[in-house]
Amino acid sequence: MSTKQGENLMIDINKLITKKGNINSGILAVVDAQDRFVVTNIDIDDLVPSEDNFYSLTNIESLKENIEEFGLQQNLTVMRRPDKKYEIISGHRRHEACRLLVKEGKKKFSWLPCRIIPTMSDTVKNILLITMNSETRKKTSAEITEEIERLKILYTDYKKENPEFKGRIRENIAENMGMSVANVGRHEKISKNLIPEAKEAYKAGDMNFTAAEEMAKMSAADQKAVYEKTEGKPAAKDAKQHQQETHRETAPPKKPKLQPSAETEHKIFAVTATVAMLEEKKSEALVLMQTDEENGNTGGAANRKAQAQYLDHLQETAEKDLEKLKR
Repeated sequence: MSTKQGENLMIDINKLITKKGNINSGILAVVDAQDRFVVTNIDIDDLVPSEDNFYSLTNIESLKENIEEFGLQQNLTVMRRPDKKYEIISGHRRHEACRLLVKEGKKKFSWLPCRIIPTMSDTVKNILLITMNSETRKKTSAEITEEIERLKILYTDYKKENPEFKGRIRENIAENMGMSVANVGRHEKISKNLIPEAKEAYKAGDMNFTAAEEMAKMSAADQKAVYEKTEGKPAAKDAKQHQQETHRETAPPKKPKLQPSAETEHKIFAVTATVAMLEEKKSEALVLMQTDEENGNTGGAANRKAQAQYLDHLQETAEKDLEKLKR
């Protein structure tokens, strides 16, 4: 395919809706149907990182060393811009690593293999950007929360542009990300309720998912107090302790809590181990799903995705049982 082929293709928006109402699968299906996946070499100076990319460019140095030794093993996915350059949809880390290699004088990395996808609306483009990048990297909890927040907005916009789409937004997000609907809801609460300072700490890795979830249950004033007390690095125990100290005087007297029996402690230990095991198995399933997708094994990828969703459901149930045992 020459660089001119594919430039003027427009996706038929109606074909993006599958029978199950899965927008992401529809987008990929239409792209695959209109683009024969021919790889074109493009000058690195004509490749522009997407302004909508929010994923962190981590471990660039090790990626750069790998590319220098073994070459670029995977193409970038790009879309033609009006100024005749190409917007990167997937491959920002690879582009940055090659840019640094060129800067060091290694000119053979000045031309990068790219798949040029058809021109599409901003809404569809950004859904595709998240879909492609989500499946090719190990994400932080904060990046998953950001994905869900953005997809919620994008799917809402998509439904306004295409009233014939009847899919439920939260369910579609859960299906496309291999998560339970309940877990999507947990991320949504973090996105909606965290104060700006806490959100920044979460994105920077100074606060994990559990702490973010605990903070999101609190008022803005209480969140700010915990944030300042911990110098911007709150843990879940800090949020819980603040809640206990703040509301101790106003709370009605409670019956003395009985110490858990040896049997209960054993159950807590067992369920905690189960939760950790399910999380590990779920991560393994998602990695295998990614490998199957990269190798074109769509059937295997679908099975791995279903497995990950089932494990996520089991983990959610086990976490609820654990909370009951700890009461």
